Amino acid sequence: MGEATAVDAEPHDLGNEVLEELPETRWQRFLRSWWLAGIFASACVLGVLAILGAHPFASASVSKRVSASVGKPASCTEVGATRLDGKQVSIYRCAIGLEKSRLAQCFTVSGGEIRQLGGTRRVGC
Repeated sequence: MGEATAVDAEPHDLGNEVLEELPETRWQRFLRSWWLAGIFASACVLGVLAILGAHPFASASVSKRVSASVGKPASCTEVGATRLDGKQVSIYRCAIGLEKSRLAQCFTVSGGEIRQLGGTRRVGC
């Protein structure tokens, strides 16, 4: 019982053993595919261009300024431009009020000046 057992003193040579190849996962195949990577990169570029094309930051300040002027929440989108009193002005269609009682009104913005254009509009400016 108290006898010592002999352990193999020589280390095994791992270089001669054949390592078993693990099956490739779908993510590994996806990440190595140039065709799919090209589609993914193109989709990312188109997504960024669509976001920037919608001008997400341009009308937010106009909405805030119209909200402050009217005293109610407003959500504005630019619908055009015209000359008014000899100045170039942008025209914005703004939904004024809360969700259930919203009215569409048109405003002109020229520099720091905001003026209501004509009255309320149901369809547009």
